[in-house]
Amino acid sequence: MLFVDASHFIHAFHPDYALTEKRVFTETASGRKRYNVLGALNFATKAISATGNDSYMNAASAVDPFNKLLPEHPGSILNIALDNAKYQKCKAISEYIALYPSIKLFYPPLARLI
Repeated sequence: MLFVDASHFIHAFHPDYALTEKRVFTETASGRKRYNVLGALNFATKAISATGNDSYMNAASAVDPFNKLLPEHPGSILNIALDNAKYQKCKAISEYIALYPSIKLFYPPLARLI
């Protein structure tokens, strides 16, 4: 069982309040540069596999982890739990997964807001 999720690291973020006596600001370059990491955690072995890019997370980049995981687990059925991000549930992903019957995708139910 593998758990896959993305993290988005932003260059030149704007700090918010912190629990300190004095608020400190650091000058950074302007702009909003982002680095995306899509990582997979193997539940049994705790091994981590990751891919990244500095553009956008979309259907094209969402297949990168599968391309990396298939050779790492030859002959295995990959049960992969994903969050409900739009780029992970699009037509391109469905078409890609249809080519590889050894990949089974699972999406957790959406949390209910109370």
